[in-house]
Amino acid sequence: MRPGDTIPLARCMVPGLADYRLDTLLGHYSIPLPADRHRAAADVRVTARVFTRLIEDADREGSVRDLTELVKVAGRTAKVGRPAQGELFTL
Repeated sequence: MRPGDTIPLARCMVPGLADYRLDTLLGHYSIPLPADRHRAAADVRVTARVFTRLIEDADREGSVRDLTELVKVAGRTAKVGRPAQGELFTL
């Protein structure tokens, strides 16, 4: 998942929030804002915590059963079985 993929997953798992900014999701999950919020490392840590909570919710509810469904929620299609650089292996 890419960082922006947290938003579609949050919209699916927590419908009805006023917005889906990181601070809103932190508040929803009662995750404290770090003192160094808006610094890269701090934002990555709290985004990972939010993502973990979203995945836990999805697992508990059974709404996302596998990685393929998770990728679909994010509005993407899985590239299972396709090499990322297939042209490197063509003779």
